[in-house]
Amino acid sequence: MEKKIITKFAIVNNTTLPQLQELGTKLAREQYTGLAPEEQLNDYIATRFQTQQLINAVNSFSNQWLIVYAGDVPAGYARLTSAGKRPAELEGKRALRLADFGVLLEYNRPEVLQSLFEKCLLAGNAGNAIWIHTHNAAPMLPFFLNMGFRLLDGAPPTEELALPATWLIREK
Repeated sequence: MEKKIITKFAIVNNTTLPQLQELGTKLAREQYTGLAPEEQLNDYIATRFQTQQLINAVNSFSNQWLIVYAGDVPAGYARLTSAGKRPAELEGKRALRLADFGVLLEYNRPEVLQSLFEKCLLAGNAGNAIWIHTHNAAPMLPFFLNMGFRLLDGAPPTEELALPATWLIREK
């Protein structure tokens, strides 16, 4: 029997906090191993998914966090935010940043990705555009391009790991 796929908004509680920490750690290892030095990756994970840091990020009014579940198992997460240096062509426009989006390799199926992405679109519905700042070797690039995003050159390196990066934009 197929597991039911559902995406929910995340709030800080004794269930979602450990889920986000585990998802964030696993996804960071899946996405950045071999691209960033191991010590730098460990520092990134320790800082970004440290309990108080994550509580503050989830509780921030500028962030919306989503978790996609395959059955009862957390399979991925996304974070929408109003923060971050946006591409110049979006200055003055209402735009949301899709700052994090990932599904664990073992759950990386179209229906899981689609559920998470559709909920992101609903959450970002108030803006004129959604933009992403990601590293050039991001495994999700083909998915985003298939979902109507376009590449935009000139992005600075990623904030945390200083990897070569690109912007992606999807306008309404």
